[in-house]
Amino acid sequence: MNNIVDRLVVSIYNYFNKENKLEEDKELYYHAIKIIIHEWSTYLFLLLISILTNTVIPTIIYIILLTIIRKYSGGYHADTYFMCWFLYTIFYIIFLVLYQTNLFQSTYINLLFLILSSFYIYQNAPVQHVNNPLTVMEKHQYRFYAIIILLVYAGLNLILQLFDCKIDTIILIVLIFNAVLMFLLKHSTTYIED
Repeated sequence: MNNIVDRLVVSIYNYFNKENKLEEDKELYYHAIKIIIHEWSTYLFLLLISILTNTVIPTIIYIILLTIIRKYSGGYHADTYFMCWFLYTIFYIIFLVLYQTNLFQSTYINLLFLILSSFYIYQNAPVQHVNNPLTVMEKHQYRFYAIIILLVYAGLNLILQLFDCKIDTIILIVLIFNAVLMFLLKHSTTYIED
């Protein structure tokens, strides 16, 4: 599989480098193209599953919400592209199971998990990975954005819970998963202490 991706990376790079203007940063372009291929292949795989399970809209909402909060709060990063794809897929399958059950329909359970996950995110955001250290200014900015996003998500969750809307469940699962991913990074060898 990796060999196929590598050949695709070279083909895409060669297509955009017809005039040999990208040679100086060749490795950087290779890496960027590889990341794009892996991320989009993951999203396409999840969308394929969502078509089969008739959950396209919830899946799109899940991907967007998780991507937005995770950008600013941080979280666990796998060591390889395959492991990243695997973990993302496992989390997605867990999302589907939780979304399609009524586990979080109880106001008390919803509120309990909302408080726990929100508190953890509030206390720890942003968590830093060794491959993506933040400057002091970036840490403050990311923390500010993470808290704003958290407040918006928590507020939406509470409001949508009143309307018996399943989107509140998606938001809650995203917050729980984000807290779990932050916890996993914080307890890994790739975590940067403040």
